[in-house]
Amino acid sequence: MKNKSEEIKMKQEIENIEKIRTKNERLFEEFHIDGAEGHNKSLNWLLETSESIGVEIDMEPGEHRYDSMCFDIRLRGRFSGVKYGIKVSYKPSFGRIISRRIGQLDEQIKASHSVDEDAILWPAMMYPFDKMIETDTRWYDHRRGDWERVCVEPSRLSHEPWVWPFDNIVSLMYALYEDLETAMLPHMNTLRKAVLASYPLSWFMGETDPRLPVEEVSSYINHLVDIDCARCEEDLEGLNANYEQEISMLREAHEARERTFDSMMLQVLGEE
Repeated sequence: MKNKSEEIKMKQEIENIEKIRTKNERLFEEFHIDGAEGHNKSLNWLLETSESIGVEIDMEPGEHRYDSMCFDIRLRGRFSGVKYGIKVSYKPSFGRIISRRIGQLDEQIKASHSVDEDAILWPAMMYPFDKMIETDTRWYDHRRGDWERVCVEPSRLSHEPWVWPFDNIVSLMYALYEDLETAMLPHMNTLRKAVLASYPLSWFMGETDPRLPVEEVSSYINHLVDIDCARCEEDLEGLNANYEQEISMLREAHEARERTFDSMMLQVLGEE
């Protein structure tokens, strides 16, 4: 039987979802580009993702640049509970230039019916706008009571040769949301070092699932340390083989706790 505090927490989450939708409508109005179908679809994808994984967007982050419009993305690691922030800076002058002839570029690509031309034209013509949208990623360090920068390049998370910038930010959001998975990737060195500190801190601060046993946290952290100390690809392959069963058990335990929470939330919704 669920207690009162759990009911209150779940009702607050439902209210937060409604607030997110309102902010998202405003953000689309301010950051869309007339005629840039790809950019606007990319922006919509970011907004849909923010709703699905419980991202909070702050349209008034407090820091502004004279040539940019900014918003902050706030989210927590799905199982780690770690608080992450992504500051997004958008240069509207770039968007205004793109909107002048983006329609012609779209028509040329559609008329060619060629995947090769698509792959050639977009990177070449969008090259001047690679800094149209920039990001600054951080995690909250409870030891300092402040945000700590972590270098996670959105473009490194994409397998496409060229994508609209908001697509890259969606990839970054998912990478941080699934931070315990992402940190195990060999090339995610800086995120891994951040998780080595942030995940135990999150447990001490009570920001992980209260049912999460300390043994699971320590086992995962020891695995990350081993990855970080691996000297070559063969070492990594051996580590993954040795830890595959244990990591699988940790994932299953996390997902079982999440399913229990989802079931309780459905009960609260049914009682309203």
